[in-house]
Amino acid sequence: MPEWIDLLEAQVCEPFRAMLRAIDAHTAARTREIRIRAGKPLALYADKEAFLCTEGLCPINRAYIPTQADLSRLLDAMCRHSVYAYEEDIRRGYLTLRGGFRAGLSGHALSEDGALKRLHPISAVNLRIARETRGAAVPLLPHLLSSGGVRSMLLLSPPGLGKTTMLRDAVRLVSEAGYNVALADERGEIAALYDGVPQLDIGPRTDVLDGCPKEAAMSILLRTMSPRVLATDDRHIRRG
Repeated sequence: MPEWIDLLEAQVCEPFRAMLRAIDAHTAARTREIRIRAGKPLALYADKEAFLCTEGLCPINRAYIPTQADLSRLLDAMCRHSVYAYEEDIRRGYLTLRGGFRAGLSGHALSEDGALKRLHPISAVNLRIARETRGAAVPLLPHLLSSGGVRSMLLLSPPGLGKTTMLRDAVRLVSEAGYNVALADERGEIAALYDGVPQLDIGPRTDVLDGCPKEAAMSILLRTMSPRVLATDDRHIRRG
């Protein structure tokens, strides 16, 4: 059984633990995300959409239907029974879990003066399974590294085609090549810091600042860490 099952099982609650244990090895090896919605069939996405119950994969009409109480208990478990300590992360709509998993959150937004103050209650959780693809950025190296150092590079593609995976591996390779790298990881998707420790391999010479708006993060990193290379993941490009 893939290691991610054990890692994730330790950070969720019943009945979701039982359903994780019931996933067959073939499906587990290909699982990309698990979507848990209050009042809706529990869905798993591997090669295609499937549905889960406590016995494993099943037809949609037999799938487990999470309740709002299930979602509340799940959130409490993912927050290590200290939801208050994670309020800022919850407000931003995601949690980073041990092992590099990300839990996307949605629900009722409470706003004040146009600013989002709180997300409560949570009505859906999207568990994204963390996987690294070591070597993905090797074809970039001839274009990225030169005798004079590291060239600037911009990675562009439609969503879901692996930009972040490619960037993470490029950061690792540049770091392993001997360069001090500073990584502005606003949404925690590249290094996946958990208790201050990167859960994904970003190389031995990479310093990370996460949870900070990338413009401010890059300025701070330049002043404090004196990097040779600065990297960030920007999903929002304005069109003029």
